[in-house]
Amino acid sequence: VLVGCGTELPTQPDTSAMLDDLMQPPTEAEIALVASEFSQQTYACEDTDIEVLDTRSGQFADFSLVAYHSDGLRIYGIVTQPKNVGHYPILLYNHGGESGLTTTELDHPLSFAFVQVASSFRSEPVFWFGETFVSDGAPSTWDRDVRDALVMLSCAERLSDADPSRVVTFGGSRGGAVSLLAAIRMPDKFLRVVDLFGPTDFFDPAFRADLQALLEGTEDARPGVALLQQEVIDPYLDGLLSLD
Repeated sequence: VLVGCGTELPTQPDTSAMLDDLMQPPTEAEIALVASEFSQQTYACEDTDIEVLDTRSGQFADFSLVAYHSDGLRIYGIVTQPKNVGHYPILLYNHGGESGLTTTELDHPLSFAFVQVASSFRSEPVFWFGETFVSDGAPSTWDRDVRDALVMLSCAERLSDADPSRVVTFGGSRGGAVSLLAAIRMPDKFLRVVDLFGPTDFFDPAFRADLQALLEGTEDARPGVALLQQEVIDPYLDGLLSLD
């Protein structure tokens, strides 16, 4: 026996309208709140000294495989130092993609002029002359990437040939966004910032179309997009994460 109590069916959420709400540009007050939160964070080196695990001679500089701690996690990275004795500016290098860090991308002609500092970031490897060293922690594209990079920088500033008064940062793609965010979090630290085709504005209308494509099942292999969908978009549309 079927017993009915009216003809109304459960309403489905209007995902298009929800995405429109999500994509509203942040207000000045919201931006100020984020900036205030950033200003309260610190990025001090958690180790007495950065741990050097191995050193090799590259074409243009000497390479060191290093380990350090960020949020108590063991993170691997690479430091390069010019072969000639001196006092050099620091280049905070942030890798692109989600496949980790290789020595070859740091062995370039300009490496003779900088102490280069590069983290593999959480859960990602350093590919070191046939060996692989994977950092602790869960992936956190753009967010904890920035923290790991800045903590490693504070450790490397103690090196005898590094000049902490002259710091620049460079990154491509994902690393470009990390470089921009690092400078936003520590605006007085960097003399120059170079972002090579890294994302800059997730409120651009083009990204709204990308979100719609994700919901329709289109795969997007760009770094961080899958994590953004998993941690923000899907929970928001499922009612598990409020718009606020």
